[in-house]
Amino acid sequence: MSSERLAWTRAQRKKLRGPLHPHPLDPKDRTPTLDASWRTLVEWFRAGARLRRRPAAGAMPALRESIARVYASFESDALPASFDHADEMARAAIALVDREHPDLHDARIQSALVGLWAQTAGAAFTVELLARESGFLTGGVYSPMTYFELELVLPSAGLRTFSLRDASWWSTLRPYVVALDPRSEAYVAARAAAETVRATADAATRAGCALAFPREPEWAAADAHEWLSRVQHGALPWAPDSWAILASLDDADLAQQLAEAAGPQWGHLAAGYAFDMVDVLGARAAGPLAALLELPRGAPARKTFVAALVLADPGAARALHDHTSNPAVRNSLAAALA
Repeated sequence: MSSERLAWTRAQRKKLRGPLHPHPLDPKDRTPTLDASWRTLVEWFRAGARLRRRPAAGAMPALRESIARVYASFESDALPASFDHADEMARAAIALVDREHPDLHDARIQSALVGLWAQTAGAAFTVELLARESGFLTGGVYSPMTYFELELVLPSAGLRTFSLRDASWWSTLRPYVVALDPRSEAYVAARAAAETVRATADAATRAGCALAFPREPEWAAADAHEWLSRVQHGALPWAPDSWAILASLDDADLAQQLAEAAGPQWGHLAAGYAFDMVDVLGARAAGPLAALLELPRGAPARKTFVAALVLADPGAARALHDHTSNPAVRNSLAAALA
């Protein structure tokens, strides 16, 4: 991504920031310090210790050893001296599941974990971890106190193992990658790790890598061309995670093709990346955003597209307001432009 586009982004920060849509290319708001990340994890662990009936259990010796090391680091309040993929996968499972209310999508814990890994083991390690197969499932039972007793168990046939492949993990990593000097050894190593992952990964994981690396728009472009080819041959659009390619796509024409090929039942999945499109494309995002906005969908996605379109190009938003035949779109644009 060129410095000129980042400069355009910086000029728009005050307009773009918000509690629901923090700025994806602004590390200041998105990257808690290492100390804050570790404090979040340790405080969570201590809060759970008051209810925990027994430590998490592992089905294999290696898992039990990983669990023991993770517990020891939390109990001693000491950052790990070294980082191992297996241990950190177990740490993620423990942090998300070994608690009073298990939640695999806890954004606060997710942010703390990625902050820990990216600022200690590095971005390359984190890329490898997010793409990794854990080899275990999270299982267990609720105690009479309604506390979940975690077990990391061997997967049964046909069941997906615990993983960190959801697009939200890659989105959390993105500002750490953006903050790296693209000429630095850390960035070069992270980029190489992502290239290795992309060589064999599924579509959603490749899209996650593209999301985390907006300075490598050719990855998003390659995924977009594959997406369009699949749709043109009758395949349904990819899973929601695959829409992450829009977050780093710097080709406005290609983004427009994706928007037009989305169809009314799928276009709303792009709403989570509307502001990322503005980051990368600037005013050129207006075309694809307008196309997505015209597709029928619920109010939350429409509001997001409207806000992003007005930010990208108020003139284009006014033109769409004057010409759209969709009263819901017209009313939303009128409110945003008032």
